[in-house]
Amino acid sequence: MNALPLDNSHTPREVIDDLIASFGFRRVFFAVLTRVFKRSRPPDAIGFGRLCAQTSTDHLCDHLRRDIGLPPNTKHKLEIDLFGINLDSYR
Repeated sequence: MNALPLDNSHTPREVIDDLIASFGFRRVFFAVLTRVFKRSRPPDAIGFGRLCAQTSTDHLCDHLRRDIGLPPNTKHKLEIDLFGINLDSYR
């Protein structure tokens, strides 16, 4: 793995001074200003007590269901009886 060790010895003032030296005062100022006034969006509607329009996983194909750890959707299975005898009805 290519982990990059973080150096926490720099103070915020040193970091801001480095940014201003690299990009200029105007660019750093407008970047900070736009980030402060940028409208933040909630991550999901589910997190706020409201349900999304489609919270069911019934619409997913069996490949995607298997990828996320769900059992296959049995209502879409095609069952072929080679002998033409339905043994479930005789039990």
